[in-house]
Amino acid sequence: MEKRIQITDLYNRYAANILRYLKRFLMDSVAEDLVQEVFIKANKGLGDFRGDASVKTWLYRIATNTLRDFLRSKHHHADEAIVQIPVQELEKFKDLSPDFSIEQGAIRDEMNACINAFIQRLPENYSTVLVLRDLEGHTNQEVSDILGVSLETVKIRLYRARARLKVELSQGCDFSLSHDNALQCQPKEK
Repeated sequence: MEKRIQITDLYNRYAANILRYLKRFLMDSVAEDLVQEVFIKANKGLGDFRGDASVKTWLYRIATNTLRDFLRSKHHHADEAIVQIPVQELEKFKDLSPDFSIEQGAIRDEMNACINAFIQRLPENYSTVLVLRDLEGHTNQEVSDILGVSLETVKIRLYRARARLKVELSQGCDFSLSHDNALQCQPKEK
């Protein structure tokens, strides 16, 4: 007897991952709203799910399409929805290893924010593949399934996205090492 997939099980298992993925592109509140929309769409489409891909891949595909639809919609205001990544509160580092200082945490957050800002400036087909592969940790095949493109297309986009990001970072940032050899990024003035 085949076990029937329940939307509540999928939500409990994957909602946090989908939210993290969407937060890479959108402010928290907007991402949270879209997660709900993703699972509403998944619930409506659950009966038609054929199992050609994994459930996880199917959900990420719904999330990616929902994100694209939102970014292209008339209701989307880029200034309000695109992520403006703040440097995280320093307090979150207080319970970490004694070898990991508050200063190191702040430097890491600044680097992440800087790099994320450059990723957001890439064309959508580059930023999406880069986020799914390098930040979310999906395999090339999973990215192919999520985006509905060939494996070769994923490899090409990933190569081009990484190359373009490297150029953009070298043109837009001055990199240096802190006193404890942590990489730091300082955006160049235009």
